[in-house]
Amino acid sequence: NMLNAVILIGQSQGSSDIPQAFLWNMIALESLLTEQGDKYTDKLPERVEAFIGWTYSWDAESGYKTKIVELYKKRCKFVHDGCRDSISTEDIEFSDHILFNVLVNIIKHPKIFSSKESLIDFSNKVQAEHLLGLSHKTIRPSTLKYQYRIRKNKEA
Repeated sequence: NMLNAVILIGQSQGSSDIPQAFLWNMIALESLLTEQGDKYTDKLPERVEAFIGWTYSWDAESGYKTKIVELYKKRCKFVHDGCRDSISTEDIEFSDHILFNVLVNIIKHPKIFSSKESLIDFSNKVQAEHLLGLSHKTIRPSTLKYQYRIRKNKEA
């Protein structure tokens, strides 16, 4: 449910505990873009890519796909092993960035993205488009938006 994801994002924003805020973000992202039976390390980046993969930020050099997989692995280590030490403010910032961009596009296109099923269907169509070698403008609306990340320092 999209409302639940928004509530979780609010809980993340209100949390002063870094690992807890990170976990709320990851649960929100998963609840928006995944379904039971998915291989999350494949489907999560694939579904985020459907929303922002057309941007310069998504290219192989920036490593967004790899970063999303790393976030998911950190989430698993936290949930299953209690490993909090590997979660950083950068992880929260990146997950905030991904969630913000996905949500902006969902909200701007309520007729296209009216349910979780429609989000997954959209992602599947984008993947089919890739497989067929079609232009990214065939499935994705030209009105999709992307907000670039603002980095506070050289390490971020």
